[in-house]
Amino acid sequence: MGPDTPIIWTIFSPLMILPMLLRGGRDQAFALLRSEPAAVEHAFGAMTETLSAYARDCLAAGADGLFYATNMATRDLTTAEECRRFQRPYDLRILAAVEAAPFNLLHVCGTGVLFDEFADYPATALSWATVPGNPTLAEGHRRTGRAVVGGLPAKPGIASMTAEALAERTRASLREMDGRFLLLGPDCSINPDTPEALLHAVGTAARG
Repeated sequence: MGPDTPIIWTIFSPLMILPMLLRGGRDQAFALLRSEPAAVEHAFGAMTETLSAYARDCLAAGADGLFYATNMATRDLTTAEECRRFQRPYDLRILAAVEAAPFNLLHVCGTGVLFDEFADYPATALSWATVPGNPTLAEGHRRTGRAVVGGLPAKPGIASMTAEALAERTRASLREMDGRFLLLGPDCSINPDTPEALLHAVGTAARG
């Protein structure tokens, strides 16, 4: 990391947190959401108050913004209407708490994401997996007008690629975006033990 690298703290959407609190995970979360929507909304309101305060404290501690993530807004899990009711209002309240931050990154995880539900979120840049069923980098930029983060595979695939294959993925992403509005990064997280030589190959290709 260089001296100008933004420092961003991770916060998950309340809708992403809910399955972590329930023994039945996602299945129980969505069953509860659909059977007891008022109770879920009450819980999300409390989570949002806590997360908004935490987000403000992150900035006060020196962060440049948030890495704000959700993994529940996919077509096989939820509907656009549910996303607007149980995701959007709480996301926007948390992001409003850091609206003055210089760099907020929104990550919408998964395949078949409800991309357009997030197109107007107040984030500096957007991240998602460029897999079948999701927009390409260029499409995402066109639909949001914002910088995009991506171009590289996530775990576990990235660790098994050759340096040249990753370098070519880098060059292809830069060509797709004409070298603009792109922050090179993986579709999602990578393993901490991903060989550094692979990451250096990406940097060399980008600079070249």
